[in-house]
Amino acid sequence: MNETAIDATSIGRFDAIDLAELDRLAALRTRFDLKYAVDEAGVRRLLADLPTRWSVLEIEGRRAFQYSSLYFDDDVLRCFHDHRRRRRLRFKLRSRRYESGAGATLELKTKDGRGRTVKQRLARAGSTDSLDLSLDFAEREWLDERLRTIGIRPASPRLAPILAIGYRRTTLVEPELGERITIDVHLTATDRNRTATLVPSAAIVEWKSRGEHGETARLLRGLGLRPVSFSKYCVGLSAVGAVTEGRPGREAERSLGQQRR
Repeated sequence: MNETAIDATSIGRFDAIDLAELDRLAALRTRFDLKYAVDEAGVRRLLADLPTRWSVLEIEGRRAFQYSSLYFDDDVLRCFHDHRRRRRLRFKLRSRRYESGAGATLELKTKDGRGRTVKQRLARAGSTDSLDLSLDFAEREWLDERLRTIGIRPASPRLAPILAIGYRRTTLVEPELGERITIDVHLTATDRNRTATLVPSAAIVEWKSRGEHGETARLLRGLGLRPVSFSKYCVGLSAVGAVTEGRPGREAERSLGQQRR
């Protein structure tokens, strides 16, 4: 999907917010989140219907930013298979670089007993763009300590970056409720053999909140949008041909088909 659905007119109706204020109001390290595969018309409707009390992240006059993530897994793809099987205790690890200037971080994502996503971060130095980048000793110690704390067995010593995901993101925040909506377009996946585009006709919209329900959830339902299971990592592995088990992006494809009827 091109970026015409997030043009200056549609996003210009919202006041700007900077990164520090966004994190103060809605850091959401522990949160409920829902993802939606949304076509261009749906993105336009969403931006038109959101109340103007929402704000949009703006840095140096820009409101869309390139994100680059490296996902780590072992030689048997434990993280991929645990997610596909919906294991209650599972994790994902990625190194992420933000064009917005927030620097590079190592991010661990897990689920708690209430179904909330829990994100923990560790700042890291150097480039995050190479599939040859490995974890150093301190990063492995940090990872295993946190996994042990929540009852997940330590990561394999063979854990290494195997897939790069890139996309452009626009981030909106509701200051009173502390909610976020992110809109990701131009998603690509790259491994050592090829690069593939993910859901080229759609944006991946994610709603992130402290609670499971509320006004924004009702607004999304009112637009005819239904949550989908969509992991950028799992769909990316499938897109580059690294896995053949199942079709990780099938819910997104089905949702888009329903929107076009």
